[in-house]
Amino acid sequence: MSSIGVIQSRDLSFTSLASQIRECKRLDRARQIHARILTNGLKSNVFLSNLVIQMYTRCGSVDDAWLVFQGLEQRNFFSWTHIIAAFAQTGDFERAISVFETMPAKNTVSFNIAIAAFGQQGKVGRAEEIFVSMEFVTLVSLNSMLTAYAHSGYLSKAKLLFNSMPEKNVISWNSMMHCVSEHGNLSEVKRIFNQMPAWSVISWNILVTANAQRENLEHARTLYNQMPEWCLSSSNALITALAENSLLAQATDLFNQMPWHDIVTKNAMIKALAENGCLVLARKFFDSIPERVLASWTLLLQGYVENFELEDAKIVFDSMPKHDVVSQTVILRAYAQEGYLEESKVLFDTMEARNLVSWTGIIQAYSLCGYLEEAKYMLDSMPEHDIVCWTVLFTAYAQKGHMQEFLTTVWNMPGHNVVSRTATVVAFVQNGNLDRAMALFDAMSERNLVTWTTLIVANANGGNGGHALELFWAMILDGIHPDEIAFTGALIACDHIDLGWSYFVSMSYDFGLRPRKEQFCCVLDLLGRMGHLDQADDLIHSMPFEPDLMAWGALMGACRIHRDLDRGERVAKELLDLDPGTAHVLLAQIYATKPKNSKNPRCSK
Repeated sequence: MSSIGVIQSRDLSFTSLASQIRECKRLDRARQIHARILTNGLKSNVFLSNLVIQMYTRCGSVDDAWLVFQGLEQRNFFSWTHIIAAFAQTGDFERAISVFETMPAKNTVSFNIAIAAFGQQGKVGRAEEIFVSMEFVTLVSLNSMLTAYAHSGYLSKAKLLFNSMPEKNVISWNSMMHCVSEHGNLSEVKRIFNQMPAWSVISWNILVTANAQRENLEHARTLYNQMPEWCLSSSNALITALAENSLLAQATDLFNQMPWHDIVTKNAMIKALAENGCLVLARKFFDSIPERVLASWTLLLQGYVENFELEDAKIVFDSMPKHDVVSQTVILRAYAQEGYLEESKVLFDTMEARNLVSWTGIIQAYSLCGYLEEAKYMLDSMPEHDIVCWTVLFTAYAQKGHMQEFLTTVWNMPGHNVVSRTATVVAFVQNGNLDRAMALFDAMSERNLVTWTTLIVANANGGNGGHALELFWAMILDGIHPDEIAFTGALIACDHIDLGWSYFVSMSYDFGLRPRKEQFCCVLDLLGRMGHLDQADDLIHSMPFEPDLMAWGALMGACRIHRDLDRGERVAKELLDLDPGTAHVLLAQIYATKPKNSKNPRCSK
């Protein structure tokens, strides 16, 4: 008889069974315990069944927990609460809400779980309805509502509730800090952190993650090293942030220094390698994981899709043990982007379940392939809509230049918000109608970062540099922090080098942003246009990444404008490895600008 997990007959006392269930943390062991319970006729014992539901949840099999719940002839309050909590803890908030809605009698515990679940789904209005209807509100209830506001970005409501709470614990403070961090206000996050009467590991994790996500990586690393105890979540957040900023070597070093890893860490490394184009290493890392979850497969799939390796993506998709709406939507969009509409339709038609994401995916497939009437038909066929599916369609109309259909779709939307109005601004800009875009912008009562950056960049590219810089500072005065795209627009708008340098330096010193290739290339272009070729040469050799075709091309173009043949020949050697054709064309243009009485050194005997 196997030594693992077999319950001997002498162990079948009620107390012994309960103890074994509570201590079980392995799925194979859990199933053996459950089998013995069924064999010995204890299925109808509600107390033991409730413990089994918890056991399966703890062992990572909510499906088994759900089968136990469905098989109960009698259910008590704990049965309902345990299964709702099981779905909520594993992120299946739709099923948690569905079970909650059918629960015959609800109390404070189930209400608290439902508030959290609705909050995670972004259904804050429904969470508020439950919260207001509660006869007895506990600190847990207040924290659940506060967390719902934090998750959905309702900063004003979160602050109002937080300030009115008669008592607060570390969960309350962490929720408020998380909500503020989601709005990118690092100084406010730090202020709340310093006001806390006590910190938990989660408090430190929020602070480290907030800095990492805002690309304040040096400070994030300092805070990480100051943590009183090692935190897996902070390590995962820092690895992800380093990878997203192309600091793959640092991400790998941090991974190797960690005392242990979970599947989130390993998935972060797969994502890091794939996003940086290291698909071979990503595949090797993926193959080294003994127990892969669906997210691991999906991240590898996403990596191939984002790097336009559709054949490899198809191989991964076909090899997956199972598919969910996320993986199906990823491959669906890949098919659409490659023009494989038939494959997209077949996949959509065979999906067992469809939600807003899958419907939006097929609308996008038709839209990207130019079948806008079919895309509109799919939108009309959807059982429910959200702002994303509408945005996909009217964006497609705008990109194809069908402005009448675009405007009709926008005005027919059931509700307008900053997203739809911003999309309209973007559409006008894309179709060359900057005046109408500015008129709509001026009439908007609320604007987001995309609204501002769209017009900053549009004015900069359109030669309205002064107006672009005015918009940049108006955005800051409006309380919106610029991102890298906004700074790119500002740098394009600059007409002299001192002004450009001030914006470039301000990115990191004033706003905690790490300049990327786009911003470096803007400065290179500005230096080149102003004739500061020595400074441009120094900058391109001191950048924190290898110069690409765009960078060398900017310097080569400056050499042509200012007739710097010697420097142009040196730059051409760098360009030859990246794009020989472009190198020869630009070098020929430089030779063509030389005075006719100047000798071409390549032609002299």
